[in-house]
Amino acid sequence: EKATMRALILLFFVLTGELVEIEKRLIGGYDCQRPYHVDIFFFFDATGVTGFNCGGSFISDQWILTARHCKEQNSPRVTLRWVVGPKMEKIEHTFDVTPGLLYENQNHDIMLIKLPNSAGNIQILGLPDEHCVTVRTGVLYSNQLSHSDCSYMTLNVFLAQGDSGGGLVYNYMIYGVLSTVGHYKCEDPVLFMDVCSYRTWIVSIINQN
Repeated sequence: EKATMRALILLFFVLTGELVEIEKRLIGGYDCQRPYHVDIFFFFDATGVTGFNCGGSFISDQWILTARHCKEQNSPRVTLRWVVGPKMEKIEHTFDVTPGLLYENQNHDIMLIKLPNSAGNIQILGLPDEHCVTVRTGVLYSNQLSHSDCSYMTLNVFLAQGDSGGGLVYNYMIYGVLSTVGHYKCEDPVLFMDVCSYRTWIVSIINQN
């Protein structure tokens, strides 16, 4: 059991009345420009056979925040793909995975990827400040959804496999990293790693590397 793992539940953000920006391979979603998002392809070996596909978020021009489970244990290489500029130019870069950027405890589903060079003209997400606080669902808020909140949730829109590692973003700040998407049922919980809980670790890794 992941006793120390802290997760954010999508419903929490709906209850607070905030419109959460979640995109990528959403079932029933739509294309939109999010220059901070990156598609990540891990390979089983050097032959180029895809091992795992995830999402991630730029938190600097050289650092990407994603989920730990996205990395296959023996995958030596990774391909990143993102878009830049008003014409949404696709950029793709393949390189060896930098070791030692996983959270020290494997029960924590969070990971950092460092690019060999700057990604260039991309949008960067901010981290919550060091005084951020996580509020659990049902503690301070009513369990009743308003009509305006319910309008954000439709029966044909949901997260799917391949969305893992993507960011839970509000006002260009990243508050969660998608960890679990359930089984394509809207009644299943969607769990996010709480970025507030890992802010110190993230800043430490970036400063040391």
